[in-house]
Amino acid sequence: MVPHYPIALVTLVAFLLSYLAHARRLHLAGIRPRDVGLYSRLIAVGLALVALVFASVSIDYSTVMRFFGSRGLSTSPDAWKDPVFSHALPFYLFDQPFYSDLLGFVFPLAILSALVFWATVRGWQLSGNLRFSHLRGELRTNTLNLGRLLLPGAARAGFVRVIAVILLPGFAAWVFLGNYQLLYASHPLMTGADYVDDRITLPLR
Repeated sequence: MVPHYPIALVTLVAFLLSYLAHARRLHLAGIRPRDVGLYSRLIAVGLALVALVFASVSIDYSTVMRFFGSRGLSTSPDAWKDPVFSHALPFYLFDQPFYSDLLGFVFPLAILSALVFWATVRGWQLSGNLRFSHLRGELRTNTLNLGRLLLPGAARAGFVRVIAVILLPGFAAWVFLGNYQLLYASHPLMTGADYVDDRITLPLR
């Protein structure tokens, strides 16, 4: 039976990042947390629930436990290695699935935080500065100004820069891990990386 601490740890990380994002969003929108006490408490509970659901669907905890359980595993020097990347079998059984799972958690979490950053700031700005009635009038007349969807000064926010730092290396890691999927590619006469994959696709990636 898989212990419960991986889900607790991942949920905590997701909650802390989303709550920090929320605090920075309020600051950017010019809202002080003590002025919206009830809202702050409700949003904390909501973010905790979202973090729990997000962690449950984004991480395979058996993969995490297999990865850490294999840390003491040793292979002989003459063990089988794949002909393309020269990795031993334990890498494909334990390491590569864990790295893919980790990327599948960090990358969507960064995207989710960026989306909620925009939604929170824009929601407070609309309710406080633009008046919902005015926005509803624009929607009824099909004259919604898309410029209102932008967040002036958001690009200068430290939190946005952190998210960008996560997203860009995350995309690079996604491309890099995708290289190993070439070993499972199906071709008419074989399964694995063929000559084109080895000589053309991999160098291009």
